[in-house]
Amino acid sequence: MMSSIVLPDGICDFCQSNTGILSCDLLHRLEDITGHYFCLLFSSGLGQKGGDHDGIKGFLAPDIRRELKRGARLKCVFCKKKGATVGCAEPTCKKSYHLNCGFDHDCCMQFFGQFKSHCSRHRSMAPYRPRRTGANINCTICQQRLGSGKKIDLNIVYTGCCDGGFHRDCVQSMSLSAGHQHFRCPNCNDTSTFIQDMLLAGIYVPEQDASWEREAGGGGFEDLDVETPRVCHAKLCFCPHENGRAYHSEDGLWEILKCDSCGYKGIHAKCGGMENVSDPVWHCYTCRHALREQGQEGVIIRQTSKLWDKQMTATVKMVPGLTEKLQSQGLPQKPQKPPRIGASCAKYNYSTSFTDLIGSLLDRDDSPGDSDYESGDKNVNTATKLNF
Repeated sequence: MMSSIVLPDGICDFCQSNTGILSCDLLHRLEDITGHYFCLLFSSGLGQKGGDHDGIKGFLAPDIRRELKRGARLKCVFCKKKGATVGCAEPTCKKSYHLNCGFDHDCCMQFFGQFKSHCSRHRSMAPYRPRRTGANINCTICQQRLGSGKKIDLNIVYTGCCDGGFHRDCVQSMSLSAGHQHFRCPNCNDTSTFIQDMLLAGIYVPEQDASWEREAGGGGFEDLDVETPRVCHAKLCFCPHENGRAYHSEDGLWEILKCDSCGYKGIHAKCGGMENVSDPVWHCYTCRHALREQGQEGVIIRQTSKLWDKQMTATVKMVPGLTEKLQSQGLPQKPQKPPRIGASCAKYNYSTSFTDLIGSLLDRDDSPGDSDYESGDKNVNTATKLNF
């Protein structure tokens, strides 16, 4: 049975556009039919009756023609043109629209299960209701302001796992880069609740390897290889360039190193104290916390020991009384297991990462940021602070 080919450009027979609703959507050609894959997925009267390599990923030519004929009788409620094959999943709603028209008019496309679409009136508002009111908060992914948090904004999505809020475009970009296996909350590392909330909000989470794994192994998912923008997540970003946290320069002070575990949080080499370390490997605070809970703190110790040795001399000179303070806490000469979270007698030692130490030093009463050296992380136990 004939399979489709991918076109570099052209007009979709369904949405009458040359652009899909997401950058990863592809335009397919099958016999005399041209269509975006997502336009076929969300068409109400179309089913996949073939195998993965039949037609357009299982959509057969006779069925597609039949759906186009059905859509020719339906008028889009937004552009008023014929060919509206996408209908609202609410049984009592009679609205039909083109996929791109619905996407542009706040309809919610859910990329799972039956690939339902809900018009703006019948979409669930749960993923968009602010969990925090009052003070403005930042998107953890891009570090930009989210807004007041006092009204529903469909460009902002929230997750129930930690009440975190993110820009919709930031989360979508992150999911395309991370893939389903590595897609998790950038605040608390949760997967199940976070993924479910994002799917309900209309975020597409592809079943694929992460972009950093495809880069290393050769992949085969080049069509979905969307790179997450590099942003410095340091609590205090020292970059003097105009773009600040978003400035990235290869192999220099201002190279943004991505987390070796999650692949989307980053930090400038200079901001993380790694400008003089060859082949630096960095873990964001969320992933460090998860590694410790999983008993893999040895990974952090091995990768940060050389950083500690190089920076410790400079640090004790920078902070008066630090040497005496560490000695008074019984600093051992060899790496030991990190203190248990919540322990009242926790002490810093050579197993403590350099960024954890600096984060504690920065955590004074007049500190404008959070408890960790990285921005947005607030679950460091205060019992582990060095008090001067």
